[in-house]
Amino acid sequence: MTRVLLAGQPGPAELTATRALWRGGDACHLAWPRPAGGRSWSRSIRSWCSTRDPFSDPAGFVEDLTALVERESFDVLVPYGLPAHHAVVHHGDALGTRVATLRPSLASFRRASDKGATAALCRELGIGTPATWTPTTAADVKVVAGSTRGPWVVKPRSGSATGIRIVHEAVDLLDAWEREAERSARGAAERFEAPLVQELVPGHLHDACALAVGGRPVALTSQVREIMVPVYGGVGASVVTTDNPRVRALAARVLEALEWTGPAQIEFRHDPRDDTYHLIEINPKFWGTLLASIRAGVDFPGLYRDAALGRIPPSPPRYRAGVRQRFDVPRLRTAALQLQALGQRLPPGLRGRHSYGELDRGDPVPDLLRHLRWWRERHAVRDEARALDGALRGALPPIGLPWSGAHDGWVVAAAPTASGVSTR
Repeated sequence: MTRVLLAGQPGPAELTATRALWRGGDACHLAWPRPAGGRSWSRSIRSWCSTRDPFSDPAGFVEDLTALVERESFDVLVPYGLPAHHAVVHHGDALGTRVATLRPSLASFRRASDKGATAALCRELGIGTPATWTPTTAADVKVVAGSTRGPWVVKPRSGSATGIRIVHEAVDLLDAWEREAERSARGAAERFEAPLVQELVPGHLHDACALAVGGRPVALTSQVREIMVPVYGGVGASVVTTDNPRVRALAARVLEALEWTGPAQIEFRHDPRDDTYHLIEINPKFWGTLLASIRAGVDFPGLYRDAALGRIPPSPPRYRAGVRQRFDVPRLRTAALQLQALGQRLPPGLRGRHSYGELDRGDPVPDLLRHLRWWRERHAVRDEARALDGALRGALPPIGLPWSGAHDGWVVAAAPTASGVSTR
């Protein structure tokens, strides 16, 4: 039995990873700030160890982890969430060799977590990326608004699926940028003050989900987001695993260039106008739709544990393409309300073959509590949906799958090796 210390905020993706390790026979202990008397409602977590906040005190957070490791003799450390990853990458030398973990270099982490640096990396590699501007002053934003055509996307330089603003009119760009600058200065682990401005590329969002060591993928899968929340761009509310060698090949090039170590999700937008893929951002941690990867057959948390302990499998695992994972509450229900407010509906067929919900019958209490929170907050969520700008209708990505039926079959979770695979 491996003793695993899970360091970070216990959100839905993190709970998914913890359950996977628990079902693999590991003893999982959570390290995270908590109120007095707080507890975990999941059977998968043996104990909850209180620490300092990695966002406000990253060095203190790692000091607390070091003390826990010395006292409890944990075998593996798994950081959860961007603040915890940021703390461990920046201050993890204090851990020494006391515990096994997968930690990218500081330079790699900064290039992956800073969307501006990621766009620069794509230009070096010849990988498509949306036109990107990095204004630092109001005057810079006015230059972008006056010299380019919208719609634009205003987004924080760090973080994923939050703070995204779609802007259609040049007169609104500065206001959106200033609002996001104020928000992201408070809410990002790297504390970038100046958000990015990017062109809005149409098309579906495709993800490459990976675990790598030294730039070499241990496992690499692909999926497509058929519904997101917010519906104009955000975390997947319903995703389908795919056999997309172009996405996996592009992701493998990025991982190699970064010499990446650890989990990562690399997001691409497929532009139907010229059949090219544009890298949107890198999520340098376990991703919010991790459950889809596990349902398809790739135990990324277990692979993380084994790789940290030096047990890298000689060949990549296989996964099933065509597996649909719905994240019903609150994501899919929120998306349904947002689509309704914008005059659209959820696509049919969300409960077909190889389609799964997220209720864990072996560990149901956290999921039931999430349903209860949704029920209490449903009126506020509905009001927020009704307040969406009707202009978003013209900026919505496609809803549903990009083909009539997803390929159903087993795929090697690796970058393609056959010649002739386009990486555009």
